Amino acid sequence: MTHRVVEALHDEEEIPPSPVLAGVPFRAGVDDEAWFLASREDGRPTLASQSWWDLPASADTALLLKAVGVVAAGHDVLTSRFAYDGDRVVCIPGSAGPALLELRRSGGSWTAPAIESDIDPLAGPVVRALVERHDSGVRFGLQVSHAVVDGWSWKLLLDELADTYDLLAAGHEARPLPAPQMRDWAAAQHALLAATGDDRVRRWEALLAGAGLEPVDVDRLTGSWSGELGWEAPASRWDSVVDAAKRLRVSPLTLLAGLLARTLSAVRGRPGAIRIPFLNRDLPGSTEIIGNLSSQLLVPFPDVSALTDEQVVEAVRDTVLEGVSCAPVPYDQALTGLWGPRQAAHVHLWAPFLSLQDEDEEPLLAGGHVTEVVSPADEQDGCEVTIEHDEDELRISAAWRGVSERAAQDFIRTFELFVLSVIDLDGGRAGVSP
Repeated sequence: MTHRVVEALHDEEEIPPSPVLAGVPFRAGVDDEAWFLASREDGRPTLASQSWWDLPASADTALLLKAVGVVAAGHDVLTSRFAYDGDRVVCIPGSAGPALLELRRSGGSWTAPAIESDIDPLAGPVVRALVERHDSGVRFGLQVSHAVVDGWSWKLLLDELADTYDLLAAGHEARPLPAPQMRDWAAAQHALLAATGDDRVRRWEALLAGAGLEPVDVDRLTGSWSGELGWEAPASRWDSVVDAAKRLRVSPLTLLAGLLARTLSAVRGRPGAIRIPFLNRDLPGSTEIIGNLSSQLLVPFPDVSALTDEQVVEAVRDTVLEGVSCAPVPYDQALTGLWGPRQAAHVHLWAPFLSLQDEDEEPLLAGGHVTEVVSPADEQDGCEVTIEHDEDELRISAAWRGVSERAAQDFIRTFELFVLSVIDLDGGRAGVSP
């Protein structure tokens, strides 16, 4: 099945650059209830990617904001808002240009409430840029809804923004150039799913039915997240994780996913599942598209408490690869086929962000270096786990709702013990921040 899907992907022609078709809606992705949108009942905004830069007082902030507008105009999702069309989600490009804000302050501390609030992609705009001029300098903030950027396209956006600003600063006229558009990638994905969908759905059903998962009844707590708890490995020891992963012949983050699976079995004493957002950049030309190309991948596993670390990691790796061969199948369809309507059950799914490699270290999924990546939590989840690393540091954090703080502490401490046992680290820090 995996090879047939890969062959089908590479049979597709490269996605060519094209202009934005303003006002022409298109289906945004393969999930009918796109996972990055708030449900219609609660109307909550979703997560956003944002960054701040300290600039010299001489910075030409007007050109910077103009560059944001130029870049946004060249990509259908950056000037869009989202809407429900029956049970499906569509993107309407050209309906909401970026919000460009400039604040001037005298004295006091830096404040930027407009840029720090969440963005609602159903209302738009999905891009906010803020320049805050203070007595001591200038700060620039850029915020983009996670509905329209993933980690890969966030870097594409920042690179294009820097190039556009340089052109404007040199006195050249900068206009949005035709680029591969999200609508064309989505159309190719839908065509692929139409050609292979039946096989994928059957594979999903077999994969999930064999996992032995059962609904877990948990009383919901009021509010969003109830708290956050994190564990940080000693500095300069990320290489220990890499070495352990090489020994087990998996990627570092697949190793951590396996340890999460082991922890969930140890704490819950039952089969579980990991929910993984992964970057879908397989179609030729898709590496140049700004848009959220992530798909949800459900990785179920049995009770692994009796297995060795090596067996756990191997089982998770194999299940992940099997799941990749099923994608893109609508995430809700996979869940519904297993345990009925989502409203009837509250099920814990733990969500690391993974970048997978095969035994020859050839990337299976685009991603690479992972730092400050947060996977959005579905309203059904009891906990969200984030893995962050750079060359020197490793941090794993968990945010939870619908479970007690003590249960979350038990989880993260058990996970820490498993990590330490595999990568042979001494020390580390654990703590809770409400």
